[in-house]
Amino acid sequence: MTNKSKAFFSLLIAAVVFSILPNVPYGNSIQWPFEMLTTYVHELGHGLAAIAQGGRFLELQMFQNGGGLASVSHLHPGWGIAFVSAVGLLSPSIVGGLFILGGRSRNVARLILVSFALLMLLSCLLWIRSTFGLVLIGGMGCLFLLLGMRTGGGLNQFLVHFFAVHMLMDTLTRTMRYLFTGQVDIGGQIRHSDTANIANSLGGGYWMWGSAIAFVALMIFYLSFRYAYLQRRL
Repeated sequence: MTNKSKAFFSLLIAAVVFSILPNVPYGNSIQWPFEMLTTYVHELGHGLAAIAQGGRFLELQMFQNGGGLASVSHLHPGWGIAFVSAVGLLSPSIVGGLFILGGRSRNVARLILVSFALLMLLSCLLWIRSTFGLVLIGGMGCLFLLLGMRTGGGLNQFLVHFFAVHMLMDTLTRTMRYLFTGQVDIGGQIRHSDTANIANSLGGGYWMWGSAIAFVALMIFYLSFRYAYLQRRL
C-alpha cells in the first residue's frame, strides 16, 4: 500500500468513526471536546485576524453550550471589522483543509499535531480567560502534545484527519446555520452575528455574505481534498 493510499485510508477511517460515534454509548461525549475545538479555532481566527490588521486581541472566552467570544479592539472601521469577522468564519475550513493536506504524511501529521498543541497552550497563556476554556483547551493541548511526542505516526495521522472531518462537518452543520443568522446569543447576551457585522460594515445583507462565506469554505475543503488525493502527484 502506497503512502497516499495509507493516508486516504486513515481519512476514511476517521470519517467512519465520526459517523459511528453518535450511535454508540458515550459517543457524543467523546465528540463534544472536538466540537469545542472548532469553536476555539473560530474564535482564535477572529483574534489573530485582529492582530494581522493592526488591532489587539484582548481575550478569548469559551462556554459549555458550544459558543465562544473573542474580544478585540482597535480595528479599522469598515473593512477591518469585516475582515476579522470573515476570517473567524473561515478559520475551521482553513485549518481543516491544512489538516487534510498535512495528513498525507505521517511525519507532517506529527508536526501538525505538536504545533497545534503548542498553539493551544500558548493561547491559554496569552488570551483564554474563562476557566472552562483554560481547563478544556489546556488539557487537550497537553494531551495532544504528549500523543504527538510519544505515539506512532499512524495515530497522529488519524487524529489530524479526525480533526479535519470535525471541521468539515461543523462547517456543514453549525457554521451553515450561523452564517444565515442575524443575531446570536453569546454568554447570555444578544449580539450581531459575524455575517451581520460584515453586512453592517460593507453593505448588503447577511444572507448574501453568508452565501459567499459558505461557498468559499466548501471550496477550501474541496480543493484541499482534490489536491491531496485526486491529483496524480502529491
